[in-house]
Amino acid sequence: MKTDWKKRSNKEAVRDAVINHAKSMLGTSKGYLFLPGWDPDANEAGQCFQLGVEKKLITPETRCIGFECDGGVVDNISNFFATKYSDYDVKVRHSYLEKSRLEPNSIDFAFLDFTGNVNEDTYHWMRNILAPALTENAVVAITQPFGREVPELFNLTKERLATDLDLMRKALMKQFDLWGELDIDNAPGNIWGKYTLVVIGLTIFKCALRGYHSQLAHEIMVYHDKTETGNHIPMYTMIFDQIRPRTDAPVYPELILRKEDKTMTTRSKAAFKAHTTRRANALFAKRSAAAKKAWRTRRAQA
Repeated sequence: MKTDWKKRSNKEAVRDAVINHAKSMLGTSKGYLFLPGWDPDANEAGQCFQLGVEKKLITPETRCIGFECDGGVVDNISNFFATKYSDYDVKVRHSYLEKSRLEPNSIDFAFLDFTGNVNEDTYHWMRNILAPALTENAVVAITQPFGREVPELFNLTKERLATDLDLMRKALMKQFDLWGELDIDNAPGNIWGKYTLVVIGLTIFKCALRGYHSQLAHEIMVYHDKTETGNHIPMYTMIFDQIRPRTDAPVYPELILRKEDKTMTTRSKAAFKAHTTRRANALFAKRSAAAKKAWRTRRAQA
């Protein structure tokens, strides 16, 4: 997808909401992780970074780390920051995010604006690289599109949420009001509400950071971005905050079995999955009421 950078009013409103929330939680960021992108018409990069500077969320003391997979624009992006923001500590690395490395406890704000849905490699990166890099009470915003080709992880998660993790799906949808305008009791056959991808995307993030406590800090923002061909691409953004290591048992299960688990017999796999499912569903049943109340309180205050 090529973005029409001149027609992004919806995107700008969402970006403003993300930066404002991070500012309210952090004051100023110590370590910022972002995907800068390159606008060839304006010859500039990092619109989220620029707004963060304008809002004084990002200062010359903020350590900023950006990743760009397109080798054809990396130098343009680096030169832009070196020229226009020479007083700021900005490093742009030529790498796929999934192959990147981060220092532990170095990031308190991450704005990950994905152009596709999270795949298995990104899931492992969030679990093994991003999570340990986050400082206590960090803020993470994630944007994903609707209606694109979905990776295998999407189908795996959807299958599990419709079967062994059914109770967890119901708890998530009630807790975060993901039924949209549908009447739960009068929508036979519809188990996903209005936004299937949002339910699955939320589950994937929560499971990737299963060893960490995190709050969905804002209502999930659904909007349309625009391509150069005039097509409208539905997108959604989730903001999580108060992220910190859990001191109790994880609520969310591991979505992807380890390699050694895959060698088990079919019966053993079923037993393994049943064990993680019972544990996850039991914890959800115990905590969902309190979590739902807290979520509604935060939403009302916002």
